Amino acid sequence: MDKIILTLFLLFNFYSWAPPNGGMDYAEGNKEYMDHYMELLEQQNERGPVSADEQIKVLTELGLTLSEETIASMREYEKECKEKNSFGFEYMLPLEVEGSGVYDYESYTWTPSSSQIYAYDCEFFDVEGMYQIYLKGLQSISEGELTFSDVTTDYSKANFENRGGTVDVRFKLNGKECRFEAEFMGDWLDTHIRNEVNRCLEELSVEKRFYATDGGQGEIIFFCTEEWAREFESATLCYMSDKVNY
Repeated sequence: MDKIILTLFLLFNFYSWAPPNGGMDYAEGNKEYMDHYMELLEQQNERGPVSADEQIKVLTELGLTLSEETIASMREYEKECKEKNSFGFEYMLPLEVEGSGVYDYESYTWTPSSSQIYAYDCEFFDVEGMYQIYLKGLQSISEGELTFSDVTTDYSKANFENRGGTVDVRFKLNGKECRFEAEFMGDWLDTHIRNEVNRCLEELSVEKRFYATDGGQGEIIFFCTEEWAREFESATLCYMSDKVNY
């Protein structure tokens, strides 16, 4: 039942992101993405629940490091699932716990908790600092290969009252000037910025890209090669893409 609810939620979310005019055309343009996404969900249903031990084994074999806190959270969640006879969200929980970082709500700062995984919620507590935090998250998992600098955001065209308009986001990536016109949605980050970052990486001839899988109402991001992304997807049945397709 949990999987069915999740599937319906994802479908609703997919179509709700489509433009109000020509939304079905938008969805048709992403049919390949949705077909593959749904195929993986079906495979997850056929696979059934995955034990905490198996998840730890798979993620470790992929080269990911999990803290003792993350492993403890996995075991506690598994215990609760058995008591309620309710399973789901395999791999999402440990990756979110490991990569969410630590927010200081008094100083409005964020500190990364992993050098391999960046997990974030699209709903940011710091509206005018969300893109700085996001890019800091990407840099934190780049293994020293990338530097994001001179990050600026111009909210002069954003409509804070009706959550509309745009935000002009500018930054340098390894010295290269980059710009992204983000849709302003209040405290929600425009996830399409990842497409612009990956475009800049291509122009810089960097082999790796920022791939992401689902993370609740956000994303779980890795800086990796396409080969590793496919290995991760095959091992976990979690959809991975270097493009924001919705």
